[in-house]
Amino acid sequence: MVSMVDKKTQKTKLRIKLKSYDIKMLESSVGKVVGLLIKSGATIKGPIPLPKQRKVYTVLKSNFKFKNSREQFERITYSRMIDVVET
Repeated sequence: MVSMVDKKTQKTKLRIKLKSYDIKMLESSVGKVVGLLIKSGATIKGPIPLPKQRKVYTVLKSNFKFKNSREQFERITYSRMIDVVET
């Protein structure tokens, strides 16, 4: 979480970033956070979907022979951002 002060309007902003490998769990967590913020009376912007980060790992299938036979695994990180503006 990052707390910022907007110079033009002198409002305090709180930026919440949530990251997860599972999109369903991320969406349920974002829903809970947004629900709590709305219940407390805060004004929010978002949730804003951020670009997903994709990491690919390449592994040899054999231990020392057959270099051309490989497997690829990937890990995708999904993220959302919520801005809380204090009025």
